[in-house]
Amino acid sequence: MFCLGHRLILDAFTAAAECGIRGAVIYDGGFAERGEEGRALQQKIADICHDADIALCGPNCMGILNPIERNSTYLQEIRDPAGLAGNVGIVSQSGGLCVSLLTDVSRFGFSHIVSCGNEAVLTAATSSNT
Repeated sequence: MFCLGHRLILDAFTAAAECGIRGAVIYDGGFAERGEEGRALQQKIADICHDADIALCGPNCMGILNPIERNSTYLQEIRDPAGLAGNVGIVSQSGGLCVSLLTDVSRFGFSHIVSCGNEAVLTAATSSNT
């Protein structure tokens, strides 16, 4: 049985779909990595996103950072995104790995950083069978 928080999340994604939202990020954990109830909630959110063509990053992720365009949905505070700009892209399930790599930009900078988390909708790699 879903708790009130789960109902609110589903209501929010239903409303987003009705409004024509095309992209979202769920930073929070407690979905597929937390057992059967979390997997069911994550699947319901993924179904809404697939039906409404919403690109979803996460859940359980740090988000997306584009230092070149200075666009960010990244959870970690970035004080000087321009200082990160470069030509190396990172896609990682682990937000911690992304944060670690962002602390040392003395050798190269980044074009995009994506912490994809549970990959409920968007995935880092796609099988040729899908």
